[in-house]
Amino acid sequence: MRGGPHHYAELHYAPVGPAFSRVWQDWPEVYLDAPWLLLPDEPLPLFMVWRDAHLFPCRIHSLRLRWLDPDGRPGQQALGGDWSLSEELAGVELGHFRPQQPGTWDLWIDGVAERHGRTRSFCNQLARGFAEHPLRITVAPGPDPRLPGLAWGDLQVHSAATRDPVEFGPPLPLLKSAARAGGLDWFCVTDHSYDLDDREGPGMGSDPAWPRWHRLRQEILQLNSESGARILLGEELSCGGLEGGILHLLLLAPPRPLAGSSDNGEGLPFRRAEHSLLDALAAMGDHGLAVASHPGEAPGRLEGLLLRRRDWSLAELRQLGHWQALNGLDGKSLAAGLDKARKLWSEGWRGVLLAGNDSHGNFALGRELTLPLLGVRSHRGHLFGRHRSGILTDKPTPDRVLEELRAGRVLLGNGPVLCFQDGHGTPVFTTEAGPRELLALAGGRLGLVRCVELLEGGPEGERVIQRHRPHSERWSCPLPVVPERGWLRARMACDDGFALTNPLFGKAHGPDPRRS
Repeated sequence: MRGGPHHYAELHYAPVGPAFSRVWQDWPEVYLDAPWLLLPDEPLPLFMVWRDAHLFPCRIHSLRLRWLDPDGRPGQQALGGDWSLSEELAGVELGHFRPQQPGTWDLWIDGVAERHGRTRSFCNQLARGFAEHPLRITVAPGPDPRLPGLAWGDLQVHSAATRDPVEFGPPLPLLKSAARAGGLDWFCVTDHSYDLDDREGPGMGSDPAWPRWHRLRQEILQLNSESGARILLGEELSCGGLEGGILHLLLLAPPRPLAGSSDNGEGLPFRRAEHSLLDALAAMGDHGLAVASHPGEAPGRLEGLLLRRRDWSLAELRQLGHWQALNGLDGKSLAAGLDKARKLWSEGWRGVLLAGNDSHGNFALGRELTLPLLGVRSHRGHLFGRHRSGILTDKPTPDRVLEELRAGRVLLGNGPVLCFQDGHGTPVFTTEAGPRELLALAGGRLGLVRCVELLEGGPEGERVIQRHRPHSERWSCPLPVVPERGWLRARMACDDGFALTNPLFGKAHGPDPRRS
């Protein structure tokens, strides 16, 4: 991961004492947040998440929401409420805001904290060192484009079960509320292996009974019995790579949790991983799904030096059939992930691209520690639900989502629809299904389809064979023949979004690793 972790920042880890920390404070960390996207007919939920209030209990009051609407007009309203914070990690939905027009809104939530007779005013976070960046919200003018049965989801999300000396995530009910506001139908909770084996309650240390894992599993079962987005239980495993170092591997619906504590920063450095990549894949067997986590992102130098984390090699990606190349960031991260995928496809491999965000909260604004834990920064990357994997199903149950992901029947992007169809207008994902045309849909917050490219690949590489500039909300074109030992795929850009397809592989292209 470039530049450091992506999480709510834990400010109280001071291994050589608070006097030597630039971020330590004798207050809990308190972060105010809201989903970055609001679809029509939904109210915007406002969140407050806090940690370490068991060490530094305080009272929060006088909360007030301020905003600038899309025309630059200011406004404000009192949120009311009075909260006594005393939990190690918790969160609450403060209330709702109903923006009166579509467009980009900038929000600030002001408040007052009181502790031991002292008061402290804050804006958007009770945490040292952060600039007062607004919570930037996109209010959609209309619904996103949809195909019948299309269910969008986020492949990689961290919850409050991820909490350690430097980071933590939000409670699951807040994630489910944000999913409703932004139009997500499902998401995968993939907390870190080195946190899932910890004992419950404050402090560090593992528990062989895995109480945190079992509590998370029960909470997901309860939330899935209610209406709203469905949640898949998973794990982000720290495992040993074929070439040494530590890789992060997503395990969706594993038969049991796997230990992976070698890069948690809690014990002695340079420990061996409990499981190698091949051990982890063997432990999964025919259960669930294993996915290469963010293969386009290289860890920073300090992460590599102190935690032995590194990026995925081609030899390691060959062991899997699914790669999460879209991971909450455009630009270099996405380009690097696609470059690795093209090299493997050129060798005859049939890997599937998937999309997630690796969010640890990060609803509208990411706030994190920078290594080596000397500072903090804010950013708008890795936002929950930004990059999406789409499946076609009337009922996105965990089992059905898993089935579609395993089969590679997945749409990719951040809102627009791009897919291959047969002669009857049904989306298809294989050459055997008889693809006849390419369909692109935009509209609403996404604007018009500006550019669509069709790419052909094979052993010699990949090239653009068609480029179209439709400047419309809906567009389609007939497909050429898929090369026998190659592939066709497409990509599109609209005013405020993009989409990719997975490749259509020729019949003689090569073995399918999903069937190995």
